[in-house]
Amino acid sequence: MPAAQGALPGSSFTNTNSTLRKEIKNDIAGALTSISDVQREADSIVKSDNFHLDSRSVNSQWKVEIQYRAGTKGTVALVLVDPNATSLADLQTAINGSASDGHIWNVT
Repeated sequence: MPAAQGALPGSSFTNTNSTLRKEIKNDIAGALTSISDVQREADSIVKSDNFHLDSRSVNSQWKVEIQYRAGTKGTVALVLVDPNATSLADLQTAINGSASDGHIWNVT
């Protein structure tokens, strides 16, 4: 499976509501043009009114994290992307899945 739900994180994600998840879907995941957008070390690759997306290399994978821009700066979604992954649609599915269910998602 190219995009699959993984384990629950050690600490819980910050909750979102349907309006905020729509913002993540449209303004964060929807703004990505290629999976290579997240296959690099960078902060605030994409920003929306309430969130920003960061990417880091961790254990031979890309750790893609969406956090609030202000306040607690809590994490609302976390996706681990294999360096050989090529599907933008799978990445977008994983971001939206993680924001909805609070699990870490994997993209292979």
